[in-house]
Amino acid sequence: MPRTTSLVVAMVISALLALPTGARADLPDDQYIQYLMHATPADPNSPVVFGVALTLQASDADGDAVGWDVTAVDFTEYDPNGLPDRTWVENNPHVPTADGLWWIEHADGENPEPAEFAEPPLLEGQAAANNFGAEDLDYMLEGLQYSPPPGGAPYTNTAALNHEFTLDGESEPIESGEAEPVEIPPYSDPPTT
Repeated sequence: MPRTTSLVVAMVISALLALPTGARADLPDDQYIQYLMHATPADPNSPVVFGVALTLQASDADGDAVGWDVTAVDFTEYDPNGLPDRTWVENNPHVPTADGLWWIEHADGENPEPAEFAEPPLLEGQAAANNFGAEDLDYMLEGLQYSPPPGGAPYTNTAALNHEFTLDGESEPIESGEAEPVEIPPYSDPPTT
């Protein structure tokens, strides 16, 4: 084999070995999807009282269907001024599907849109408090198909969630809703902590 061909083959093999295990060139970038709960669920002008954010990593794909691994779920309770008050996180929450992935059929699997993440799978567990001395958070959330009312959806990207968030050891939730409309804002970067 000529020297230049050997060198090219060695470079290609090195590049392939440098890819992280399981990485595929055709998978989309990681996603950070937020669900914002307003004080009055269908009123975009009412303050945000609670937020949930999912950090997602594409793990598999079949055409435009992408299997997302939920690597973290973050919860934020906002004060009356709209500032984060208390926060919680659970890394690698259990996703109750056969392969542990959230599969979504995207219009373009390499370029997913926020609205395509409107029906998260059932997620439930306990998130650890980020605030010193605060209680952990028992949580349940699940996306439902959203049917807009005659006047239209309240948000550009609207989801419907069943959700209940309760401080560990308490009986009454600090936030809950059934088929409640929530806002999915445009993409943003995860906060740095």
